[in-house]
Amino acid sequence: MTTEADLSGVTVAIEDDATPFVRTTARAIRLALRRGAPLTAEASSDQRVVVISVKGDPQAATCVLTDDRIEISHGATAEPHATVLVDGYDLTVDEDASTGDPSLINAVAGLLNSTPSEDWHTAALEFWARTSESPGMPRELVLECASTHERLVLGAGLPTYRLVAEGVDLSRLCTGTVGFLEALGAGAVAIQGTLPQLSVMSGAFNKMRFDV
Repeated sequence: MTTEADLSGVTVAIEDDATPFVRTTARAIRLALRRGAPLTAEASSDQRVVVISVKGDPQAATCVLTDDRIEISHGATAEPHATVLVDGYDLTVDEDASTGDPSLINAVAGLLNSTPSEDWHTAALEFWARTSESPGMPRELVLECASTHERLVLGAGLPTYRLVAEGVDLSRLCTGTVGFLEALGAGAVAIQGTLPQLSVMSGAFNKMRFDV
């Protein structure tokens, strides 16, 4: 298991060979805990087991929760205390379609439905700091808020890559809350750049989404 403890006091552990879904689930939970989202559920036992399953998709993860630790592994255990169904795009919990212990469903929803608190400028600066030196990255990245036309220019020189989206979508992209190609497919972001740059930028955003 790979572990990480943060200021919340809760340790989040994943498998060393974790699947992308386990990684993105762990990233979402860790970010929520750092923002102060509580891990609260009525405890009927020392360990509470939750299966997180993607609607209309075979991807699933099993979470074992205690008061100060969450272990996440791939696949679905046979007899969980709750099964939580999520949207594959942004992990939003469908509480009505979820089954089992209501307090556990609410607890997981409180973590996975936590909205990024970072403004898009801060999120973009962290994204650039973590990815700008990766092979093939543009020398200059321009992000623009679609509604206000406010722009943030990161780096300098050629080649340039441009992203246009609403501020909340820019924040979600830069924090790894949603996938880059998924956001493109949903029409949440517009881009200006070459096809090779698209591949490079997809890898960079995947680093924020999966490299936990």
